[in-house]
Amino acid sequence: MGAMTKEEGRGEAIGYPVVHHHYYAPLDDRPPVLESSKTKSCAFQCFAVLYPIILVLGFTAFMLWPSDVKIEVHKTELVSMSWDSLKRAIVEQQQRSNDLGLDLDLKFQVQLLVRNPNYFGVRYDRIVVELGYRGDKLGRVVLEGGEIPALKVVTVDGVMDLKGMRVFVNAGSLLLDIARGRLPLETDMNFSGNLEFLLVHPHLEAKLSCEIVVNPGTNEIMEKSCLLAE
Repeated sequence: MGAMTKEEGRGEAIGYPVVHHHYYAPLDDRPPVLESSKTKSCAFQCFAVLYPIILVLGFTAFMLWPSDVKIEVHKTELVSMSWDSLKRAIVEQQQRSNDLGLDLDLKFQVQLLVRNPNYFGVRYDRIVVELGYRGDKLGRVVLEGGEIPALKVVTVDGVMDLKGMRVFVNAGSLLLDIARGRLPLETDMNFSGNLEFLLVHPHLEAKLSCEIVVNPGTNEIMEKSCLLAE
């Protein structure tokens, strides 16, 4: 056999087509969402959820927040009043310029309406009623404690019976007021109690001051004006 030439020994090169793979992501037709829009949407959703809760909690706190009781003088009556030394005091007053002591026997009755505006009951220790004349304290009575149901009104009666009450400073003014038929008296009512709220008992106070004008001849209440003290 003859020798194989260089070209014949090399042979023909066989080529294969090169395939390139391309991957494409599907296009989204929706417009791009900005981060600020997402934040606003989240804030709105949170507000929509929290707003009713805050509203309910606020309303509950408003309804359950303790309020002071309200005191109202429903009825006052000067049951009796006498002065055993009146005639002697008048005579001595004409003879001397300084004020003399004047003995009074006085029986004063008061009826109070105590209103509980809370959604829980109130237990009060006492109600103190004081009676005065032109700044002088004539006497006081302490009414026994009790309970006031929620959103209810109770009636409390008190009687102040003063025997031999001696008036020194304003004895002269007292004689003039008796002679004029207009005797001004002052009453102060002080309430002290606690709200029965589960295991918590907030302290409650209320004060009421009244000015009363009495006809000393008939014991009739001519005028009455009351004011709640802050």
